[in-house]
Amino acid sequence: METRLLLMTSFDVKKNIAIVVPMQSDMSHTQLFHLYIIQGIIAYTENRFSNAVHIFTNAYELATKYRMEDWEMAELHYVSSLAASSDYRYILVIDHLQEALNYFNAKMLATRSIECLIILGNAQKHTRNLKNALMSFENAKEIMTTNGLANYLGMIEHNLGACYSLLKDNERALRHFNQSLLVKENPNDQIVTILSLVKEYKKTGDKESSKALVNKGIFLLNLLTEQNKNPYSHHFAIYKALLYDENDLISTFESALHYFEVKQNYYHCFVYCNVLADKLTDNNQFKLATTFYQKAFYYHLKHHNVQHWEELT
Repeated sequence: METRLLLMTSFDVKKNIAIVVPMQSDMSHTQLFHLYIIQGIIAYTENRFSNAVHIFTNAYELATKYRMEDWEMAELHYVSSLAASSDYRYILVIDHLQEALNYFNAKMLATRSIECLIILGNAQKHTRNLKNALMSFENAKEIMTTNGLANYLGMIEHNLGACYSLLKDNERALRHFNQSLLVKENPNDQIVTILSLVKEYKKTGDKESSKALVNKGIFLLNLLTEQNKNPYSHHFAIYKALLYDENDLISTFESALHYFEVKQNYYHCFVYCNVLADKLTDNNQFKLATTFYQKAFYYHLKHHNVQHWEELT
């Protein structure tokens, strides 16, 4: 999925927040509400997505006790949907966006409407409601065109490509991904689509195109913000190891698993454990493969916040 929260927090903001946190008990409910919002945004920009969801939930619970302005509630639903989407809680995303879209559409705020439709389409995509996902992205594209907001084209084309990839329409997927990459200028935006192209070409059996794009992605790593450089260095290291049949495959995967576990990104831990286990099985390393299949199941439970096996029944 490709979305981004445009509000970035500086070191000074974090420093000032650390000063006022001990004063929470003396704050009015409005001050506390805005403190939660800022803390949630900080957590989001630091890739602590589960923590961000929790903080925004606290803000929402506070807002239900006191009357907040409509625009404040709409923005809360918007940032909550971003955090929930990054934490893979797609049903929660859809709930938040219904409220946010009602306000932004009524106020004819095109930028926010486009962003909400992109996030909504992503949630629909991940819940396999692909028909509605395509509709959301096309609606976003229509609003973009009507209002001359061409800066969203790369993001929308990327997400259209992701939908067609899930529909197993590789030709359309590649066309939209390549169109997305063509209009993007910022390496932090390009890297998302390059990784998707690596995956799509690999699925079609075009290993040479995948290798070329892996090398392009690795070249771009030093041009990224630290927030993007760290996770994408692991993503591309894994695909490089797979495509080039590198000998240190296990250490590459274990390094990535450690990073994503620390970040509480259990979804990618689950995915990469399964990928490694499958590769080990292909190499007849069955005992070690079993270990990683077990780890994959463990991360699956962590991702869905399942603490007892009874919750699975």
